[in-house]
Amino acid sequence: MNEKVKQAMNAMKDKCTLEKAREMTKNFSRKQKIIAGGAVGVIAIAAILSFSPLSDLGTATHLGKTAAIQQNTLNKEKAANDIQWLVRIGDKTVLAVNTEEDAKAVFEGLKTYYLNGSTDPNATVVFDKEIGWDPYDAEAVGGDPAWVMSVPDAIAYIIKGTTTPKTYVVQGGDTVWDIAVKSSISVEDLEKMNPGITSSSLQIGSTVNLYDAKPFVAITTTETLVGAESIPYETVYEDSNTLYRGQSKVKTAGVSGSKNVTSQVIKQNGVIVASNVLSEQVTTEPQNQVSLKGTAAVPALTASSGKASSGILWSPMSHMEVSSTYGASRGSRRHEGIDLRNPAGTPFGAAADGVVIYAGYSGSYGNIVKVDHGGGLQTYYAHCNSMSVTAGQKVTKGQTLGTVGSTGNATGNVLHFEVRINGVSQNPLNYL
Repeated sequence: MNEKVKQAMNAMKDKCTLEKAREMTKNFSRKQKIIAGGAVGVIAIAAILSFSPLSDLGTATHLGKTAAIQQNTLNKEKAANDIQWLVRIGDKTVLAVNTEEDAKAVFEGLKTYYLNGSTDPNATVVFDKEIGWDPYDAEAVGGDPAWVMSVPDAIAYIIKGTTTPKTYVVQGGDTVWDIAVKSSISVEDLEKMNPGITSSSLQIGSTVNLYDAKPFVAITTTETLVGAESIPYETVYEDSNTLYRGQSKVKTAGVSGSKNVTSQVIKQNGVIVASNVLSEQVTTEPQNQVSLKGTAAVPALTASSGKASSGILWSPMSHMEVSSTYGASRGSRRHEGIDLRNPAGTPFGAAADGVVIYAGYSGSYGNIVKVDHGGGLQTYYAHCNSMSVTAGQKVTKGQTLGTVGSTGNATGNVLHFEVRINGVSQNPLNYL
């Protein structure tokens, strides 16, 4: 019995006052004191368990067969047996279960969890710390039974481990999804830690609450997996004088091939840390895509009247005051369009007939409308105050798409206008 437990037991046997009990347990962890619930005998058991701080468990971790921590309230149930089993990881006892069979089930359950779905009968599981279990006889030490976990809850608790609070500083272009992916957590968890957070409410330089998860044990699995993978097709080009330079059109669609790949995959706590290809077998060869590449010269256009003389692109608005040019420095990147300064609420229109492929909020763009005009030509309209079209809608040249605003990373009320050909940004002034 460790010194902590001896002192608590002596306090109990001497019928110590509450003040003495507090003195005897002043060095206990917060979790030990909470589990104790004010009863000295239970404090002694909590001392044996040496649980992590309560905040590490989160609001959904369960203790006991029906016990749960919900909003910092711990509902406890005593063990059903006189002898409980204390599960230890390395030199630290982390929880208790009712029987030795439960302790063994926790150990096997951890292996099964991380090999879930594996088809490799020779897969291996290695723990970086020894997992063991020891009997605890409450009657023999004159204490109360320990508080125990069910097998599923014990497995979940060990897998989750402890959590340490941290913060993230919002960067330009961040969305709630981006931050969740960077932090390896779900969007749902991120929203729970930051009530009311939305992509539109993010401000550059503001902080977002996060946490670092630290499992009690690193579990490494090694297995051999066989899976089908796609073989991408290549694209070959044929010149065509029926298309303008920079435009392209698919003549014959490509077809991806497939192959069976046998790999040795190593995971740590379910995350792939290494993957080595052992063999590959092609089952279907890919077929090349044939595309036409334009060779015709692009006619000269003017934007003085708001109309395109050749009809290729229409100026999105009649007042064309460029406040930021194409290619201007944006720190580590360049400006991929032009900013057209106009009062908030000024309507803008489609530069050509086409189909709206996106209308919504997108990071640094703010509210943005994207229109596909065919032949690899697309136009973007960003920082909108409002949008009057939806994805999938057909639009005609000059049709109102929305109004000027300052959403996203805008320096004022502007329309950010981009021209893209085959996904590559172009100087819009060359097409207006």
